[in-house]
Amino acid sequence: MAPEIARISAHWQDLAAAAFRADDRIVTTELDRLLDAYTHASRHYHDISHIDALLTLSNEHRAELADAVAVDLAIFYHDAVYDPARRDNEAASAALALVCLRTLGLDEISIQKVVRYVEATMHIGGAATENSLPDLDLDHLLDFDLSILAAEPAAYNDYAQAIRREYAIYPDPAYRQGRITVLRRLLEMPRLYRVPALAAVWESRARANLARELALLDPQTDTGR
Repeated sequence: MAPEIARISAHWQDLAAAAFRADDRIVTTELDRLLDAYTHASRHYHDISHIDALLTLSNEHRAELADAVAVDLAIFYHDAVYDPARRDNEAASAALALVCLRTLGLDEISIQKVVRYVEATMHIGGAATENSLPDLDLDHLLDFDLSILAAEPAAYNDYAQAIRREYAIYPDPAYRQGRITVLRRLLEMPRLYRVPALAAVWESRARANLARELALLDPQTDTGR
């Protein structure tokens, strides 16, 4: 078993012991379903490594999370449905989480929180734009999900290339225009990161990476900001 899968499987079993009421067979079947999704050949960035990276961040920031179980379950489900040809992946992932977590016997209040968290991972133009009430756990989740933007340049380049491979169904001109739109919208956000301590480390580095990729795709763009 690959180390990432071993870590993720152990984490799932810890969640099951803490929060699920279903029997072991159902818990194992659901883990297998999630692993199948995240190890599918079409996944190049939104894959098992992404889930492992986010769970690692969640572990590192455990002391700052009020409901780590909800955060971790949202990590497990937030990209459970991922199809570059559709625009409702987050909503579809949230709907899947709703059904599966009920089957697993999670309490309904927690289920609704996880569903809301998964929906919020749309980030741009979705539920994450503004929170009606402060939610530091959600802020951490959203920041974890965008942590790759603040990676070292070589790692960021690998991420950008992986996204391109996931969108291989689109020819270069269409992909380039779509990616330019995404990059511009990210750069226009007043803040990429919500948690002050994370923003202090990640914000400027992420904006530099985004601006650099945008300049490569659209050399006429003024990224001086």
